Amino acid sequence: MTKKKAAGISILSNAGLTAGKLVIGILSGSVAIIAEAAHSGMDLLASCIAYYAVAVSDKPADVDHRYGHGKYENLSGLAEALLIFLAAGWIIHEAIQKFLEPSPPGMVLLGTGVMFVSATANWLVSRMLFRVGKETESLALVADAWHLKTDVYTSAGVMTSLALYYAGTKLLPGANLLWLDPLAAIAVALLILKAAWNLSAEAMRDLLDESLPPQEEALIRDRLLELRPLLYSFKNLRTRKAGKTRFVDLEAMMPPDISVKTSHDIADAISAKLREAFPDAVVVVHVEPCEERCTEDCLQNCISKTAPAAAE
Repeated sequence: MTKKKAAGISILSNAGLTAGKLVIGILSGSVAIIAEAAHSGMDLLASCIAYYAVAVSDKPADVDHRYGHGKYENLSGLAEALLIFLAAGWIIHEAIQKFLEPSPPGMVLLGTGVMFVSATANWLVSRMLFRVGKETESLALVADAWHLKTDVYTSAGVMTSLALYYAGTKLLPGANLLWLDPLAAIAVALLILKAAWNLSAEAMRDLLDESLPPQEEALIRDRLLELRPLLYSFKNLRTRKAGKTRFVDLEAMMPPDISVKTSHDIADAISAKLREAFPDAVVVVHVEPCEERCTEDCLQNCISKTAPAAAE
């Protein structure tokens, strides 16, 4: 499944849930269900952001965006993380208000049914988004999946508290169970905050050009060492990621007496070797003649076992 198709399914699902909750809320007069409709409306906005991001991020590099459009996905992930933070803050605010001014929930059975349908739909769509997002390394889809998964937690929490309240009023008439709903809401909000924090950290990592994870850089180094003796050594390895595209820059140390064509062929071999591990990688190789004036960075990758000590 393509990224755009997955994002489109998310839009349709959220549009259906928003419209359904709004109609039921108006017909039943339930403020809680109308509030859930507003919540689903926020999910619809997040899905539209994700759709735009995946559509733009797949565009090839152009005159104004020489490094491509991959960071649109990171911006989308950050925007959705902020929406999740806002949703958690709103839930906590509403829960505190219910603690201060408790009131019995209305339309308990209808509300439980609406929450069940909402949780089931969002669970199915979020699973699909997680799968496609991981397959295509799409942060925008993963962010949208997390957004829907937080709704699963919210709906499940509301549904559980309503069910417990309904059962409690039947089994324990007169008991004060009004604290169940706000307590469940706060527990859900804490889960949502953790998800939002992790998502925003992941988005910011690539927006700030943080290096690739250590295991990926280790794989790059291993692939480069496979090119010895063509490649004497390498240094100043720099990596980053935008969207699903990885960028790798390095200085390649080569014999000082080879031709320009030969050094160019070796540079092409370096690029091809790294793309075996990361097919979408953009690799920039700066060729340097090896004059045995080794830095510590260069020396640790050197082909020579008797290389001179690192220069001071």
